[in-house]
Amino acid sequence: MILRKQKGNQCILYSLSMCIDIKPEELVIYARHDGSDVSRTFNIEEFVSYLYNRNFSAIPFVSRAEYCGEIVELLNQPPLHLRGVLIYGKHAVAWDGKNIYDPHGKIYPLIQGWDVFWLIDHLELITHK
Repeated sequence: MILRKQKGNQCILYSLSMCIDIKPEELVIYARHDGSDVSRTFNIEEFVSYLYNRNFSAIPFVSRAEYCGEIVELLNQPPLHLRGVLIYGKHAVAWDGKNIYDPHGKIYPLIQGWDVFWLIDHLELITHK
C-alpha cells in the first residue's frame, strides 16, 4: 500500500484510493464532486458500485465493544490478506492487513476503537463448468 497524504478534508477519498491503489482523482471523477462543499463530503457508500464494477467488494463491520477484540483477532489471523478502510469518529484511514495508513501522512499499527471497518476485497471471478 502506498501512503497518500490528503489535501483538505478528504480522508475517506484518500483512504479508499490507498486501499485499491488508484489515484484519488479517479474517485473524484466518479463521484462528480471534490468533497470541498461541507454539505457534501465523501462517504464509502457512494463508491460501492464503482468498487463492484472493478471487481472489489465493500463489506461494512460496525464496531460494538463486546465484539471489537474478536474482530481485530480475526483480521490479524494469517493467511488472510485483508485490507480496508477504518472509520474512527469523523476520520478515515486505510489498513493493509498489518498497518494503518493515515492520510495525515503517518503509518502505525492497527489500534482498536474504530466505529466502522469497511473490508475492501478483490472479488475472484467464479467460473462454472
